[in-house]
Amino acid sequence: MREKLKLKCTIQDLVRPSPVSYIVPNLFLGDKHIAGDQAELQRLNVTHIVNCAKGLPDSFSPPATPRTTPTSLRPRSRSPSPSPRASSTTSDSSCSSSCSSSSSSSDEEMREVDEADFREDVEEEEEVGDNEEEASSSADMAAPQGSWGPAYHRCELLDSSRAEGEFEQALAATFAFIDAALAAERGKGGAVLIHCCAGRSRGPAVMTAYLIHRYRWSLDKAYTFVCQARPVVCPNRGFLSALLKLEKRLLGANSMTLRHNGHHHTLAPLRGAGKKQQLSALC
Repeated sequence: MREKLKLKCTIQDLVRPSPVSYIVPNLFLGDKHIAGDQAELQRLNVTHIVNCAKGLPDSFSPPATPRTTPTSLRPRSRSPSPSPRASSTTSDSSCSSSCSSSSSSSDEEMREVDEADFREDVEEEEEVGDNEEEASSSADMAAPQGSWGPAYHRCELLDSSRAEGEFEQALAATFAFIDAALAAERGKGGAVLIHCCAGRSRGPAVMTAYLIHRYRWSLDKAYTFVCQARPVVCPNRGFLSALLKLEKRLLGANSMTLRHNGHHHTLAPLRGAGKKQQLSALC
């Protein structure tokens, strides 16, 4: 029997939510503050970042590659020099961007994953993990070497109920990036951070979609799991509708329905005969 959703949320959580939340092994969900906190990202061993917020710049960049001028394009000396003179004319400028907001420290205690509810799915997923090594060979998905700098993927989403189409179109590339990142970091401890501005709508919606894709969880299970980890989660109507479509496409039926509670739209579990009829398609 599915356990009832219990949100352990304090007033402080709502006013100033934690900048980062642990979801499942090697996957974190957060806001723009954690995305700009290099010390905390390194402590969490984050090697890949999914930026879901359109217009929000990435806080870090891979190490700049020195530029070299081809020999054929170098200017020739008009008069011979009396003696060979070693000259160096290379110049390079490195760009760096910093997050405008200083991050607050993350929760001291990470939420423990329910072993009975999650371990089976993870173990089954690890059995086929070797097949994903091929995807990790893509240069644009590999974490930068040398100086610290995470690999980035941008979703470019607006937090708008009219962004449902953009959300659906962004999922395939986002899933591929995260799959490749987890495959590349298998056994190395590297992690992926999914974030938006506040960690309330865009990031949680993408995280929920990924759990459905990766573990074939129902939307009910995936959304409940994310909400328990981060009580401030509140995706807009467009994203919720897109999640329902994703569940129906991947699993063949819906476990939740979209409702309006007078203030905003939310997801509610299907109950009674309606739920039994929908879930029968999953068996």
